[in-house]
Amino acid sequence: MIPEPRHRYPEHVIHERQRVSESGSFRERVQYDLVARPSYAFGVLAAADIARFFGYRKVTVIEFGVANGDGLLNLCNLTEQVSAVTNIEFRVLGFDNAIGLPEPVDYRDHPESWSKGDFRMTNRPQLEQEIPPHARLLIGPVSETLPEAMRDISDDAPVGFVAHDMDIYSSTVDCLKIYESDARKLLPVSIAYFDDTLGAPGRIGTLLRNEWCGQLLAINEFNRRGEYRKIDIIRTLPHRRPLSDELWLKQIYAIHALDHPLRNSSKRQASYSLDEHQSTMSLDWPY
Repeated sequence: MIPEPRHRYPEHVIHERQRVSESGSFRERVQYDLVARPSYAFGVLAAADIARFFGYRKVTVIEFGVANGDGLLNLCNLTEQVSAVTNIEFRVLGFDNAIGLPEPVDYRDHPESWSKGDFRMTNRPQLEQEIPPHARLLIGPVSETLPEAMRDISDDAPVGFVAHDMDIYSSTVDCLKIYESDARKLLPVSIAYFDDTLGAPGRIGTLLRNEWCGQLLAINEFNRRGEYRKIDIIRTLPHRRPLSDELWLKQIYAIHALDHPLRNSSKRQASYSLDEHQSTMSLDWPY
């Protein structure tokens, strides 16, 4: 389902969105949130563009917290569409324990909002049949399944986009260990969507989210712990999109692998003029 904008935008934006809905390209549809799960679409497309810039041909994308698989199937569909416009190949991984949320440890896991068993997977056989060949479903505690999965990720298909939807602090801490892997298993900068940094609009959860609990705490602790891996906002993002006030823009982050070999050596030998630099360093899509 394509979401409707949450805010009223200028008439010229509304008119252009209507045009794109009728005859726009895939990139334009992503730019105007005319796709299901705009956050996923942005992440996959951005990962492909970053990969092409750095010379990769394959990318791995991941969803932590599959539940009944709507997001994972959407992710698979998006990778096929993005491949068609970027020639980047994708591998999709979905992580879930199939039995729902674990018992909340303490206040950091928001036990006032979540209970053990929430979001359990009820259709595993059907989902395993529906996912395409380039996708894989990994069932079990992420603390056990992630290390094995990361050993299987090759340097030529690094992680480029991750959707974090594990809801609670303790599980998110386990998921963030993906960014402590060998730098060559990550894009020099990758994209992440954190579903639970904001509560759902109109629900009590918006008042309960804070930097001392949940995903925000896990992110802050991660940044304090590591010297060369940092999770940061994308400062230009709301200013480069026509639908600039959508909440999902505040849930998108960049993961910087500062020790990545490609961030510690020159990508080119020749020097550029100003015009050459602007044309060569630009991506296909405004970020």
